[in-house]
Amino acid sequence: MKKSMDLIVDVNKIGTVLKPVNINLDIDWLKNILNNCEYPINAESVKSVLNASYDNDVVTIKGNIFFNGETDCSICLSNTSININVEIDIALKKQTDKINTEIKNEFTSDDLEFEYFNGNLIELSEIISDEILLALPLDPRCPGNCKSIPYLIPADEPSKEISSINPVTD
Repeated sequence: MKKSMDLIVDVNKIGTVLKPVNINLDIDWLKNILNNCEYPINAESVKSVLNASYDNDVVTIKGNIFFNGETDCSICLSNTSININVEIDIALKKQTDKINTEIKNEFTSDDLEFEYFNGNLIELSEIISDEILLALPLDPRCPGNCKSIPYLIPADEPSKEISSINPVTD
């Protein structure tokens, strides 16, 4: 996986108050990440707005990654556009010698709340790529009625009176 210097955060440059972090996501990097998706997506643009803070050996990164692209509707197979807003809320804890030497036989709640990092530089490409893939829809659909499929409830409308449809007579 292509890693970019723009996806590295220097802990020494982060204060205790959330402030903007300059992370430039390259469209080619995003396309490479989207190759791991189960269906083809043609990404067209990407933008990130991220803030970070560092307090008590914990780095907090919050913000959003926005991108849009095109893929096929999983129902009618026509080309449809998708707009994805990936919410980022990550807590990374500085790994200490105590954690390195301690042998754990079971997980604690801390193990599930934090990612861990060593040193003063945090490489975010793997964490951000996981967040992007998790934000993708399982079955992308047209924004409205799919063509040629009667009685299909559009993805962006709440369920209407389904009970009024009789599959035997309709």
